Amino acid sequence: MSAIPLPSRVPPKLTPRADFRPEEFRKRILSHGARVYWEQAIDCPCARPAEEYGFSSSLGAGTLPANARARADCPACAGRGYAYHSGQEITALVTGARAEDKRFSEYGGALSSGQIGITLLPEHLPRLGDRFTLIQSEMLFSETLTRGSGATDSLRYQIKIRAHDLAAGPQSFGVRYLLLADAQGEVDPSETRAEGVDFAIGAGGEIDWSGAPAGRAPAQGSRYSVTYYASPRYMITNHPHAVRDSQAVRKSPRQYEIELPIYAEARLEFLGSS
Repeated sequence: MSAIPLPSRVPPKLTPRADFRPEEFRKRILSHGARVYWEQAIDCPCARPAEEYGFSSSLGAGTLPANARARADCPACAGRGYAYHSGQEITALVTGARAEDKRFSEYGGALSSGQIGITLLPEHLPRLGDRFTLIQSEMLFSETLTRGSGATDSLRYQIKIRAHDLAAGPQSFGVRYLLLADAQGEVDPSETRAEGVDFAIGAGGEIDWSGAPAGRAPAQGSRYSVTYYASPRYMITNHPHAVRDSQAVRKSPRQYEIELPIYAEARLEFLGSS
C-alpha cells in the first residue's frame, strides 16, 4: 500500500504574527548579562563501554562492572568518567534559584536546591554536565584539607578576594575562618589562623604558608578546615529549551529560519547532579 500524504488545510486568512527579534535579544544579553566561564563536558573513554552514552550514565559509573568503570588514575577525568574541554569566557543571563513544582517534588513542597536558570546565545549550545562558573560573583564555601609538604595548599576552588564596606572602613579578604586539628585529630577551638597574619592568598587562589610565623603553619599531614569565598560553579542538569529554532517573516516576503536563545537549568556543582 502506498503512503498517504496528509497535507494541512490552510485557513484563507492568517492572524497577524509577532516575530522574535534575535538581534535585539543578543544586544540585551551582551549588555546586561553576566560573565561566566563555560567548560564543555565529554564522556571519558578510559574504560567506558562503547555502547554506553549520556552524562547520567557517566555519573553512575560506580554501578558499572569493575572493568567498565572510569580509571582513578586517568589524567583526563581523574576517575569521574567525564572530562572538560574548550573552556572559554562568555556572556549569559543568569536568573535566580529555581523552585520545583510541588506536584513533582520528592518532598511534596517547593525546593530551590542551589539551582539557577541560564539563558545562552544560540552558538553556546550546552549539554548535560557542562560547567558554568560565575566570574563576577562570590559565595562562601567550606572544606577540610590535609596539609601538604609544599609551601602552598590548593583548595577545590580558587579563593576569591571579596571587598567589604565595614564600619571601620573598606576591607578585602578571601578567608573567613580557618580551624586546625592536632596530629591526633583533636580540635582546640582557639587554634585558628588568620589571613594576612599566619598565611597569605597566593596568586592562583591557594593558601600560602611560606610567610607564616614560626610554629603557626600546620604540620605536614595534619588537617584543617577553612571557610572562604569562591566563584560559584554550576553544572547543567536540565535543558528544557535544548531546541530553539523558529521561523520569521520580519522585513521579508517569505519565512526564513532564525535561531533563538537557549535556556538551561544548572545546579551548584558540589551539591551533585541529581
